[in-house]
This record gives sequence, C-alpha cells and structure tokens, in this order.
Amino acid sequence: MRFDGLLTVSPGGNGSITYVINDTGGTAQGTNTLPVNVVSYA
Repeated sequence: MRFDGLLTVSPGGNGSITYVINDTGGTAQGTNTLPVNVVSYA
C-alpha cells in the first residue's frame, strides 16, 4: 500500500498531532495552523 500527498494540521492550536502516518512526519501543534506534509509513504 502506498500513500501520497498526506498532511495534517492542528486547527487553532487546540491539541496536537504527533505524526502524519505511523512514525513518519513531524508534529502539528501550536497556534499557527501550518500543515505538516509527507510527500510519499510506502
């Protein structure tokens, strides 16, 4: 299975998302609603 173009955001800084998928991708947190991207995961 392969995933392409994944992203996460932490809307309004409420809570956090540790990884985009499994243990890959950075943390989405804080008051800036900036996406954390993973281009490809297989």
